[in-house]
Amino acid sequence: MRSRPSGAAGLRTTRSNTSTTRARPPLGSRLLLQADGLPDEEIDSGLERWCKVASTRYLELLSTADTSDWHASEGAAEALSQIEHRALLTGNPEPVARARLELIGLNHLFPSGQGAFGCDAEGRPTLIDIARHRAGDWPRENTVAVGDTIADIIGARSAGIRVIGFAPEVAQREGLAAADAVIEKMAELPELLAQLRTWH
Repeated sequence: MRSRPSGAAGLRTTRSNTSTTRARPPLGSRLLLQADGLPDEEIDSGLERWCKVASTRYLELLSTADTSDWHASEGAAEALSQIEHRALLTGNPEPVARARLELIGLNHLFPSGQGAFGCDAEGRPTLIDIARHRAGDWPRENTVAVGDTIADIIGARSAGIRVIGFAPEVAQREGLAAADAVIEKMAELPELLAQLRTWH
């Protein structure tokens, strides 16, 4: 479900670190700000302000980027619509994440006020806890993450939740072997989630 712009310097997708020792803006925002010459000390001193700056800058670049090859994974919209309790969790600031989802036709599937984003925290386990809290303190044991990188797997394990790896390409599957299960197509997700409810 990943989409990338092309031909726009500084416009990149980067996920957050799995842990952090101090409050920091999301890693994607940090890289964007560093590219503009700002040192970490200056970025750290104004978390909320720099998150807004990074979001604005990204959206400016996105508006002129060639996104003609951006698309959601096959069956993603239908699969997500079958999942009653869903939330978006990403290291990107919310405006950035929603702009990207809008371009691939998935934004409407993630209600506002839910999920967690890079400007909420940089550590992935913390983001998971924030998302659970926004979902009415959704039980940890009923929470399942879906991700396509080893960092997603590590973050879910650190947060004490189960995780499904999404690996549409053969080369990805070995790296996601530590997940509770791995799917190759998003269409497999609703049934697998139903099965996980029966696992103990």
